[in-house]
Amino acid sequence: MQCGGVRNFAGQPVPHEVQVPGGFRSAALLAAGLMVFGLAFGCSIPAPAGMPTELHGVPWRGGPGDAAVLEARQLADAGRAREALDLLEGVLAEHPRHVDAHRLRQDLLRERGRIGRLRVEADARIHDWAGDPSALYLAGRIEADSAVQRERFEAVLESDPGLFWGWLGYAYAWRGVDAAFATALYEALYRRTEGHPVVGVGFGAALRALGRHDDAIKVYASLRGATAMPGVGDLGIAESHIAADRRREAWAPLLAALAERPADPGVQRLTASFLAGGLPDTQAEQLLDAIVRDSRVARVFAEEGGAGIFAELLARRGDPAAALEVLRQAPEPLSPNLRRALRRARLALGDVAGFLGALRLDIPASLLADERNQLRGLWTVLWTGPWSRSPEPLSAGADAVGLVRALRDVGLLEEGELVASLALLEHADREHAGQLGALRDELRRELAFEHALRSAVYRGYEQQSEQTLDEFLATLAGVSQRILGEDVVGKPSTFEVPLVGELVDPFGEGVARHLARYNRHLVLGRRAGGVIEALVMTRVSRIDLDDAGPLGLLGEAREVIGIDRGVEALQGLIGGDLAGVALLNHYVLDLDAVREWADDLVEQRQIVAEDGSALLTDPVPENAGVLDPVDVGWRLACLSPVEDSAMLEAVLDTVRWHERAHLVDSFRYLPPDQNLFRVISLAFEHGFDALSVESSMEGRAETAALAFGAYPRIVLAHVAGFLAAGDRGGSPHRRGFEELARRLNVGLESLPEHAAKARVSRWHEVPVEVFQMLARQLAAEYWR
Repeated sequence: MQCGGVRNFAGQPVPHEVQVPGGFRSAALLAAGLMVFGLAFGCSIPAPAGMPTELHGVPWRGGPGDAAVLEARQLADAGRAREALDLLEGVLAEHPRHVDAHRLRQDLLRERGRIGRLRVEADARIHDWAGDPSALYLAGRIEADSAVQRERFEAVLESDPGLFWGWLGYAYAWRGVDAAFATALYEALYRRTEGHPVVGVGFGAALRALGRHDDAIKVYASLRGATAMPGVGDLGIAESHIAADRRREAWAPLLAALAERPADPGVQRLTASFLAGGLPDTQAEQLLDAIVRDSRVARVFAEEGGAGIFAELLARRGDPAAALEVLRQAPEPLSPNLRRALRRARLALGDVAGFLGALRLDIPASLLADERNQLRGLWTVLWTGPWSRSPEPLSAGADAVGLVRALRDVGLLEEGELVASLALLEHADREHAGQLGALRDELRRELAFEHALRSAVYRGYEQQSEQTLDEFLATLAGVSQRILGEDVVGKPSTFEVPLVGELVDPFGEGVARHLARYNRHLVLGRRAGGVIEALVMTRVSRIDLDDAGPLGLLGEAREVIGIDRGVEALQGLIGGDLAGVALLNHYVLDLDAVREWADDLVEQRQIVAEDGSALLTDPVPENAGVLDPVDVGWRLACLSPVEDSAMLEAVLDTVRWHERAHLVDSFRYLPPDQNLFRVISLAFEHGFDALSVESSMEGRAETAALAFGAYPRIVLAHVAGFLAAGDRGGSPHRRGFEELARRLNVGLESLPEHAAKARVSRWHEVPVEVFQMLARQLAAEYWR
């Protein structure tokens, strides 16, 4: 490859007149140096300002302890974190300044919640390793604030410009600030180390962030065969092809990565996306073969999150027994998706009694025991019908018909269709076969209609369609005529709120009423300036909310709790938090999302227990910022008195109060033209900033959960979780919860006995009654 003058990696000429003073003093000087430094593969490149040609401290070159650290990495990659940590402790006992051992240990302990321990150790290391810049590097790795992190790494390079780790950290610290600058740094480092895999992984990711996917593939291709990081190159190639919308080219490297890295979240995410996108039979077979040809790969893939994918592939091949076995062996707690897959696998084997038993365990008894629940009668029929008392629920024709109807009536349409097919194999008599056939046909038509609804909604998401709600309803009416033979959409009543949007009445006539006959809850509407959005789920509970209690409602409102979300709102598809959503006259709780949240808390507790509860005695850094949560979310989850078995109820209570508060505010401010004074006051208070208003609403809602909910430590852990998240730009939840944290700390400062603990990282040391008192004071201020 010829170099036509000095060019950057994209092949664009760089001005020759740029002059760079020697030494490393600032990001600006280094950036100028990197502009002069040629960035084209295959060229001879002069050294950038401040970066020596030869670097020291490069890992994995046969130094003392390297082999054992690489073995620990292999254990970690296989999901055996505890074993990896034990091995690392041995390495560090012999080689206390082995930087790569410390790096891996930091990564593993961070995933286990032990941020406080790591911060305190980092500060002590700076003191104990006086004059060793590696200590500054290790401290920089665990900094939450990117600006402070960059300062740490700059200090490393000031102290020792030739230290590999300093440059690696510095390049990483710039990735979220200036991707082009970070990429230039990575490329320089990549060349100095002759394509070291640790650098290559960061370099490839930086190139992908710039949309330079083909360049990233070149880097990842050079990592193929790196024994220290098997499969990383193929995974990077697959991800780069996907990012460039080249799914076909991603297939072969994905299979290669799967064989090497079955526990890798990236591998599992890509396999799931291929399966969800519709795999041809030949590719499904190839994927299954890649999993099962090595028993270690199959075991690790299933244990580390791929059980659902594995089981689906087995069922698709016609082996439901093997699918059921995989699901049974999946680690607890099972996700809602795995629970659903396990239930359906039982049905695929004809185990109707087992299916009903598993379903009953998955629906909280408290919801169906609540006499306010207007749907409890439907579910009671399912639980108490004659089929529920028989080891062979389909043995009697009348019972089989009754069970299919009961499944239809509670909204389990896919399951009802499958049970009808099973029953038809047993009952060929004209009466029962006719009834079962008619029920199956009805269920199939309804499922086809819902599939068409989902397709129409998702097509709008993808195309960012400007279709109006009336236009969408007219299209949907035509679909229902074609599939159902009648117009079930009609002209439903809608709510229209200026500057907010419009919503089909979820409890009105037309399509909402039609879906409700199948126990489906529909949310269908359009935000101002947005696309048509929809949410469809199977209802478990519906209650009318009263106006009693501390958060009285100013109008009629309802609570709906559902499972098995069949159509996702746009926010849910792009990763939004949809455990609950408040919509004008009701709020909806997604029991599956609530369960996943609860399961995450239980898993945190299990990890802490596996570590001998060491986290609970870890020191808290004295220099933590006032809003820096450190590890307090984990501590609060462990210290909450709620039992693991009751965690679902605890999270459900938290979300209920949060969404009820949103409804209270909805009645206070909407519609704007009827609450003009309040709306104008709110707008002035927040400088006519819509994000500020939304953030305030989220903070107020969480205040209500803390003030009136039964599980205050769970609420505080939720707040801490958002403060620890990386969305520094400020999502409404993050900004609102941050303001709530500030106000809670101000309240603690006013109490002499708790003033020293007025920082988020110390919240676990404060009696929860104090937080409830402070939250109730704030609530009285908000809703006076």
